[in-house]
Amino acid sequence: MPVSRLPRQAAGLTFRYGFAPPFTSLMTASPPPISRLPRSLSSFETWGFGLTGLLLWLGIAPAMQIELGWQALAVWLPGTVVGMLINLQVQRLGQQWADLAGGTPSYLSRLWPEAPWLATYGALGYYISWVAVLPVNAIVLTDLVQANLAPFGIDCPTVPLQVGFTAIAFIVAFSGTRALGVLHLFFVVPAVSLVLLFCLQGIGWVALSQTVSEITWGTFAIGDWAKWYVVASYAVYACESGAAFVADSRYPQKTLQILPIAAALIPIVYLVGSWLLLQLGSADADITTPYEQLLAASPFWGEGAAFVVTFLLASASLLSCATAVSNSPRMLYQLSLDGQLPPVFAQVSRQGILGVGLLVTMMLSIAFLWWGDIAQIVFVTGLGWLVSFVIFHGGLWRQRQQAYVRWARASLVFAILEGLIVMVGGIAWNSFDLVLGLLLPLGIWAICQLVGLIPAAGWHWGERDRPFSHTLNAPQQDWALVQIGGLIGLLSGAMTVSWFIHGQIDRLPLTNQVNVLVVVLMIGAAVGVAIAGWTTLPQITLIGAAREQAEQFFNMAADSILVLQTDGTILQANAASQSLFQSDEAALQGRSLYALLPDLRPTADVRGPTINVPLTVQLASHTLEVTLSNAMVDPVSDVPTPTEQLVAVIRDITERQAAEDALRQKATELQQLLTRLTQTQSQLVQAEKMSSLGQLVAGVAHEINNPLSFIAGNIDFAQDYALDLMQAIEVYQKTYPNPPANVTQTLSRLDVDFLCKDFPKLLASMQDGSQRILSIVQSLKNFSRHEESPTKEVNLYHGLESSLVILRNRLKASGPRPEIKVVQQLAPLPLVECFPSAVNQVLMNLLVNAIDALESVALNETDTPTITITGQPQTYDNVPGVALTVADNGPGIPEHLRDRLCDPFFTTKPIGKGTGLGLAISYQVIVDNHQGRFTIESEPGQGAQFHIWLPQSLQSRPPSAPLTDPPSQTAAGVAATEAGS
Repeated sequence: MPVSRLPRQAAGLTFRYGFAPPFTSLMTASPPPISRLPRSLSSFETWGFGLTGLLLWLGIAPAMQIELGWQALAVWLPGTVVGMLINLQVQRLGQQWADLAGGTPSYLSRLWPEAPWLATYGALGYYISWVAVLPVNAIVLTDLVQANLAPFGIDCPTVPLQVGFTAIAFIVAFSGTRALGVLHLFFVVPAVSLVLLFCLQGIGWVALSQTVSEITWGTFAIGDWAKWYVVASYAVYACESGAAFVADSRYPQKTLQILPIAAALIPIVYLVGSWLLLQLGSADADITTPYEQLLAASPFWGEGAAFVVTFLLASASLLSCATAVSNSPRMLYQLSLDGQLPPVFAQVSRQGILGVGLLVTMMLSIAFLWWGDIAQIVFVTGLGWLVSFVIFHGGLWRQRQQAYVRWARASLVFAILEGLIVMVGGIAWNSFDLVLGLLLPLGIWAICQLVGLIPAAGWHWGERDRPFSHTLNAPQQDWALVQIGGLIGLLSGAMTVSWFIHGQIDRLPLTNQVNVLVVVLMIGAAVGVAIAGWTTLPQITLIGAAREQAEQFFNMAADSILVLQTDGTILQANAASQSLFQSDEAALQGRSLYALLPDLRPTADVRGPTINVPLTVQLASHTLEVTLSNAMVDPVSDVPTPTEQLVAVIRDITERQAAEDALRQKATELQQLLTRLTQTQSQLVQAEKMSSLGQLVAGVAHEINNPLSFIAGNIDFAQDYALDLMQAIEVYQKTYPNPPANVTQTLSRLDVDFLCKDFPKLLASMQDGSQRILSIVQSLKNFSRHEESPTKEVNLYHGLESSLVILRNRLKASGPRPEIKVVQQLAPLPLVECFPSAVNQVLMNLLVNAIDALESVALNETDTPTITITGQPQTYDNVPGVALTVADNGPGIPEHLRDRLCDPFFTTKPIGKGTGLGLAISYQVIVDNHQGRFTIESEPGQGAQFHIWLPQSLQSRPPSAPLTDPPSQTAAGVAATEAGS
C-alpha cells in the first residue's frame, strides 16, 4: 500500500511535517491491506503483561549483588523513583492515545512530531531490548536445567535447549494473542505473589533474626554504577509494558489501571527485595548464578525453597518471553501505521497475530542466541533501551505545555542524567560495545526495510490467518480429526520421551527431580496453551464472538424483538422491547404478548397466530406494527425451517404515521399554494399586460392630441375665411348681376347658392366632431394619468366622468336593449390623496360590471336599465374620507356567489367575456393599497350595490400599513375600453 493511502492516524505525523520514510522509495510491490488489531483481550489478560516487569528483578538483582554488593542499592534507589514516575506518566499518555499499540515507543512519535527519525530511532532501541529478553531467558532456562542435571553426569545439549526454549514463546504467539493472555493468567499471579511473599516474609525473618549483616558500601566507582544502572533500567523501567496492549483491550481504561498498581509494587520488589537479597544472601565466591543467590536468600522457606526458587525463575523467564513476543511485534505494527516502517508490518490476522513482526523478532532472537554472550547482549541492547528513555523524557519536556505531560522539569533532569549514564556506563564497559549499542537500532531499521522489499505474496498466511472479514455464520472447516490426531500424537510423544528419560532423572536427588519437574511442567503448560491456541481456542473465540455479536445486534436493534413460545409467552426481550413496555426483561419474561397487545390476539375463526404478515395494533397512544415469524434459515441448506418458537418484531410507527399525515397535509398545502401561485402568476401577467396597454393608450392619446388640437384650432379660422369668401361672392353678384356666360355656367355648375348655405354647416359639424374627439382624448389622458406622480390629490368625479365618456358607446341602446340611464347623485367632494390611475380603474371595473349585469337579462318594457352613482363625504372610524356607490337594477347576485366575487379568476360571465380579475384587483386597490373599504350588497332580482370608501389622506392610515408603491394595475383601467368599443 502506498504511504499516502495509510490511515489518517498513520500518515498524519509523517506528511504533516514533510518527512517521507526512506522505505517509500525502496518498495517495489503494493503491500496487502492493513487491518486494525481486534479488541479481544480482557482487562485481566492485559494486567498479566503489565506485571511482568516485576519478575525481571529475579534475573538482574542477584547478578548485581555479586558485582556491587551493598552499592546495588544506590542503583535501585534512583531507578525505582524514575520507574514509578514513568509508570504514572505512561498511564496519562495511554489515556490520551488509547488506540496506539506498542506502548511507550509508540508515544515517541507524538512527543517528537517534528523529528520522526529520532522517534523511530528511540522506538527501535526500545524494541531491540525486548527482543533480547527472549534469548537471554532461554539461556537462563537452559542454565537452570543444566545446573540441576550436570552435577550428576547427565548431559543436556545446550543449543537444542536454547532454541527450544526460545521457540516455545513463538509457538504460543503464533496460536493467537488470547493464548498468550491465558498463559500469563496461569503463572503471573502466583509468580508475583511469591515475589511479594519473599519480600514480606523476608522482612519478618530479618526482624526476628538475631544476626543482621552489616552494611558495607565499599569504594564507589561512577563507571561501575553507571553501567549497572544501564542494566538495572532494563528491569525497573519495564513495568510500564501493560500500556503496549491498550489497543487490543476491550476496556482500555481498565488496562491502564495496572500501571499505578505496578508503580506501587516497584519499591517493594526492587528496593525491599534487593535489601533482603543483600541481607540474607551469601557472599560465597562459589555462588555465581541467580538460582544459587535466591536459594541462599530464602532460608525461611526451608526445604521448599528450591521448588519456589525454581518456579520463580522458570515462570519469570517464560512470562518475560511471552511478554516480549507479544509487545515487540506491536511496536513494529504501530511504527508501520505511523509511516515509519514498511506497511507489511501492519498485517493482522483475524486472531490478532502480527505474523511479519513475529518472524522478524524470531530471526533476531536466533541471531542473539548465536551471539551467546548474555552480559554483552544485555548491556548492548540496554544502551538502546536507556537511549529510548532519554528521547522519551526529552519529548515530555518539549511537550511540557500539554495537559498529558506530568513532571516536565523532572523529565528534563532525567533525560540529561540518563544521557550521561549512557556515555559514562558505555565507556566504563567498553567503547566498542557503546558504539555497537548506539548503532544497533539503525541496523534493525535497515533489516525492516529489506523485509519491506519482499513481495506481498510472500507474506500469505493461509486461510486460517486471513483478516477476519467473513461472516460469523459462514461454514467453517471441520478441524476435529486434525485436533484429535494432534492431541494423540503429542500425548504419545510425551509419554515416550518420559519413558526414555525416566531412568536418567530417577538417579537425581529429590530436590533436583522437583526442580526439573517444575521446568518440565511449565514448559508442558506452555505447549498445552499453544495446542489450545491452535485447536480449540480459535473456535471458542469464534463462538464467543458470534454470541457477543448476536447479543449486541439483538440489543442494538431499534425495533422491539421478542422471543415467544407458540402460545405468546415471552421468553426473551431486547432493550427496545423493555423501553416500549416500560418493564425490564425479568418482568416481561413469562407474560403473554397477547395480554400486552390485545389487538394481536387471534380471532376465533383464525387458527394460530398470523405469520410473516405485518399487523397494526394500538398500545396506549402508540401505533405498532407487529410481525411474527416462526422460521429460521439453516446455514448449510439455506432453507427456512419452522421452529417451536416465535419471534415478534415490533416497530413503533406512531411517528411514521404522524410524519405521513404531516406529509399529506403538507402536500395539500403545497398544492393549494401552487394553485395560488399559479393564480397570482396569471394575475401578474394580466396586470403587466394591462399596464402595457395603459401606457400604449396614454401614448396614442398624446400623439393624437397634438394634430387634433391643430385641426380644431384652425376650424375657427376656416369659418372666418369661408364667411369672408361668401360675402365677397354676394357683393360680386350684386355688383354684376349679369356676369359673362362662362362665369354664369361655372356658378350654375358649382351650385354656389347651395355651397354658401351648406359650407358653414359643414364647418360647424367638423368643429363639433373635433371637440368631441378632444374630449375623448382628454378623458383617456385623465384616466391613465401616465405622466403624473403615483400619488396625488384629485377630484374623484373627474375620473368618474372620464370613465363614463369612455363607456359612452356601451351605454347607448343596442339591439333590443334600450339605452342605459346613468343617474348621478353627487354631493361636493373634497380632494382625495390616492393613486389616481388605480382608483380610475376601480371605477371603470364597477361601471363595466354594472353594464354587463344589465346586458345579461331582458328587462320589462316599463323598466329602464339604470346605473345610479352616488358620492358624498363620509367619516369612518374618525378618519375623514369619501364614499362612492355604484348601483344597478340588474338581476342581482346569489348569496352563494357573493363571498367569492373578489377571489382572483372567479367570474360568473361567459367564457371570453371576463377574466375574473376586475373585482379582485378593485378590492386590492381599495383595501390593501388605500386602507379603504370595499363592500357588496345584493339580493337576487334586486340589483347590486358596490360601496367603496377612501380616506381623504393616505397619511391617516395606521402605522402598520406603510405606503406602498403604486398598485400593479396602475393605468390598466383603459383596458376596459375593449368592453366599450
